[in-house]
Parts: sequence; structure tokens; C-alpha cells
Amino acid sequence: ALFLADFLDRDLTTARKQNLMKALGQIKAVETWDKLVEVIQNEDENTYVRMYAAEAIGVMEKEESIEVLLDLFDDDPNIRTYAIKGLSYFNNEDVENLVIQGLKDNYYKVRLEAIEVVKKCEYKAAVPSLLYRAKNDSEATVKYACFEALALLDTKEGNEYLISLVKDTKKSDTLRSKAAASMLKYENADSVKAVVEVALSVLEDTKKTALRYALGKEIAKYENSQFKEVCEAFLASKDVSTQGIGLDIWKKNHYITLKDKVKEIAEAEKPSANKSKAKLILETE
Repeated sequence: ALFLADFLDRDLTTARKQNLMKALGQIKAVETWDKLVEVIQNEDENTYVRMYAAEAIGVMEKEESIEVLLDLFDDDPNIRTYAIKGLSYFNNEDVENLVIQGLKDNYYKVRLEAIEVVKKCEYKAAVPSLLYRAKNDSEATVKYACFEALALLDTKEGNEYLISLVKDTKKSDTLRSKAAASMLKYENADSVKAVVEVALSVLEDTKKTALRYALGKEIAKYENSQFKEVCEAFLASKDVSTQGIGLDIWKKNHYITLKDKVKEIAEAEKPSANKSKAKLILETE
């Protein structure tokens, strides 16, 4: 740390300064805290150097960093983003309030970073703001991040919204599948039931093929007894891709009562991609 600190007084290129800030944070070089604060507060310094310095003093977990980072919220939006990164290493009321405020920031990267901190610290007080952003944000990436945060926080309001979204036939397939992906990741029982219901409802709907595929692929990532009905329905499908996803779901869950159906696909007379896939799954079981 002291060796690296010596570089702070040298005439470095901007790129080397940036890397130095990152390194000092990674090794928690608390001895350099005062110097880093000087860098952060120097408005003539390169923005990226200041950004990485802001995160670095957060990583050091020195309580005095909180006030320094809070003061950066009238600064450049990139600086605000990294101030939130730094604050994610602390958990008190002032930090929580500022992070929730960050969800309303006019720069989308600040909002995204605030969502990450909400998830990390599990700030349930952020749910109303997350719901607003999930419904109204201009950036799709922010909406999707809100879906995951709501699923992780597992509140009544958040779960009800995600379930209503995945069931809403007027919403885009992308929004519905993204909401479903978040719900499945955190495995709330009611949410999983809703995704299964929707997956089965679009099984024969040729206008919802993309949604069927997207939901099936998400379901295939997880082990869950509730997916058995979907697996059976997908395996029985005449659509090649749907049946292939059914094989993926079975490979993950190995439902005993559906093994004969997998064997049937593996022993089909005509050669096909699913026949080969089923044989391979059975061989590696």
C-alpha cells in the first residue's frame, strides 16, 4: 500500500491514475485515504480518476467516507454513480435515504447503481420507488433491474405487480418474460405458479411462440417439482423447439414419471435433433 501510495505524488498518465485508484481500493489501502479524498474533491481532476477514487474510499469501509460520498451528489452524474458504489459498503439511514433518492436520478446509470445497492442491502423501503420505475422508467434496462430487485425483496406489493405483469396479455412478450425470469430466480411459490400457468396458456398459441420459448428456457434453468406439468406438455408438443426445451427441463429435473416420454423421443424412427438430444440426455443421466 505504501509503495503504491508513493505513485500518488508522481506525474502519471490519466490511465495509470485510474488504475492506481482501483488498486488502492482493492487492497483497502486506508493509509492513502486522505490523499484519495483530495483527488475526489479536486474538480480539475479527470472525472474517471475521481470516480474510481470515490469507489475506493467506500471499499476501505472507513466511516468518514460516508460524509465525503454524500457530498458528491451535486456533482457530475458519473461521479454520483460511483459515489453510490462507494456507499454500498455502508448501511445506515443516511445511506439508505440517499440510495432511494438515487432511484429518482435523471441519469439512468445512477438509477441502475442505486438498484444494485437496494438489492445488496435489501432496502424494502425502496419498494414504492422500484414499482414506479418498473412501470414508468424510460430505460428498459432500469425496468428489468427493478423487476429483479422486487423479486428479491419479496414483498406483497412487489410480487403482486410482477405476477400481474407476467399475466397481462396486453404487455409485450419481452416485458413478460423478463418479469418471469426475475420471479423464477428468487423462487417465490406464488410467482412460480403464475409463470407455470402462463407457460401452459401459450403452449398452442402460434402468436406467442417467442414468449413460450423464453419462458421454457427460463424454467429449464431450475429444479422445481412445480415445473413437471410444463415439462410434460412441452415434451408432448409437435413443435420441435418446444419439445427440445421440454428435454432441457427434464434434464434439469429428471421427473421419473416422464422418463418413458424421453425414451420415446430417443427411440423415434425418424432421425432428428431431438432424438439425438434425448439419447444423449439418457446416456449421461
